[in-house]
Amino acid sequence: MRKKRPLTLLEITAALFLAGILLTTVIHFFHEYAQTEGKIKAIKETVLSRASLQLRLNQIFSQGEAFYTDAYTNSPSSALFFTSSEGIDVDGILYLNQKNELVLEIKEKKELLLQSISELNFRFFNGENWVNSWDKEEEDRPLMLTLCLKEKKIQEPLLFSFFFSCDKPITYQRKS
Repeated sequence: MRKKRPLTLLEITAALFLAGILLTTVIHFFHEYAQTEGKIKAIKETVLSRASLQLRLNQIFSQGEAFYTDAYTNSPSSALFFTSSEGIDVDGILYLNQKNELVLEIKEKKELLLQSISELNFRFFNGENWVNSWDKEEEDRPLMLTLCLKEKKIQEPLLFSFFFSCDKPITYQRKS
């Protein structure tokens, strides 16, 4: 039988060195994994909030009968007013509040739709031209409405377009 010899200091040092490299690699992997999970969670939340915003806007604009833009006391920019009962009463207001949040106010109930918005613009297509506002006194409603939302941290604006049924033909000419 052979005699067992004790481990030398060099062998113990080499084993600790290899274990340290292995642990460093594993810790780095888990750190990267945790960061990636955080990014994925943030992206999922962004996508979910945008999808719910689009669904909510679709509900509003599919039921709306009349739309117009006007100044609103709770908003630094113009707001979109809409009605669903042949223009008799205002049913709701879509606006950007002082905290840069997109707010939907329906019969004095406020619903926060999206946060961190730096700018809100409306564009209307009347059948011939695009206009930036829609007057309350217009007899017809616009054929198309586009909302442009600029988020603070994202350069590309969010564009939402809504089409409304109409009886008159659309004549759109492109400018050269």
